Amino acid sequence: MKTITTYRSLGVFLIAAIVTLWPAPLHAGQDELLAAMDMKPYPAGWDAPHFGALTATGDSVTLADYRGKVLMVTFWATWCVPCRKEMPALEELQFKFGDRGLRVIGINFKEDQAKIRHFAKLFGLSFPLLLDLKGSMTKTYGVVAFPTTFLIGRDGKPIALAVGERDWLSDAAMALLDALLRKTPGK
Repeated sequence: MKTITTYRSLGVFLIAAIVTLWPAPLHAGQDELLAAMDMKPYPAGWDAPHFGALTATGDSVTLADYRGKVLMVTFWATWCVPCRKEMPALEELQFKFGDRGLRVIGINFKEDQAKIRHFAKLFGLSFPLLLDLKGSMTKTYGVVAFPTTFLIGRDGKPIALAVGERDWLSDAAMALLDALLRKTPGK
């Protein structure tokens, strides 16, 4: 009997720990949308690591510049085939949702400015492409594969991440972005 009671107590403890530590859904149904996109949610209370860098066009950009916006930050490289496939979709998202507060940023891994500018022209990209010449931002964000995309809320808190290529123009992606853009900071 003592063993059954011990296992029962351990089970209750584990369930309580999981419920306490599991991130709360950001919006009704949003956890299902993240799952549909195979995105990993962040636990509540985490902050997105600060970044600041020059873009391929020479502008200075920081994470703080985008406070109040929903931010898609994608880590990529010109040699990454899945990245090349995603870039036109990210440009389309910026165009489609930009007036509602979505901003897309690409952080390039260790490639020079001329190569990135050529890539942007070739693919018709208008969103900022930041230079991560030493790979420090990539390391700070814990990126281990390309592309890796982070969603950051209007309050500057990370929401979720996707490692690998996604269909950013799918119905699930549109519904997820719509839900994020409707959410007001602090709620």
